Amino acid sequence: MRIPRLNNLSIVHRRLNHFELAEQFAARNLALAERHYGSETVQVSTALETRARALIAAGRPADAEPLIRRSIEIDTRRVGHASPENASNLEALAQVQSAAGRHADAEASWKEAIAIYERTLASGAMPIAQAFEGYATFLESRGRPEEAAPLLTRARRIRQGG
Repeated sequence: MRIPRLNNLSIVHRRLNHFELAEQFAARNLALAERHYGSETVQVSTALETRARALIAAGRPADAEPLIRRSIEIDTRRVGHASPENASNLEALAQVQSAAGRHADAEASWKEAIAIYERTLASGAMPIAQAFEGYATFLESRGRPEEAAPLLTRARRIRQGG
């Protein structure tokens, strides 16, 4: 099916810093997912998050925020708020909030994402390490490296398997 391929193409182009292509694939992916699966499905939630992340990477966080919030709403109705899906969305929301200068909101979103991951995933799960690293980057950008250091240590331990 074309929909997963479009999603993957968007992610690949985002990682290659081809932001315009990433956003185009993500927009097409979202339109097809809504048409094919309906508006309240995991596929649409995933497509919303992918498009939002493409917009964030392209320096358009204000355009990404409504997409992330809609993805959070869909996942909350589908699987409840305290789910790994929503934790991932909260990470993206934290990036949007930080880019908008809403640092207190961003910090709260980072903390909530980490708390959800720690409650719902095994202690050595990669999303936890990635969230630690993201939150540490945020803390460092706010001039708080002493708070970031233990998070980076914990992330490194997870990545090393122990």
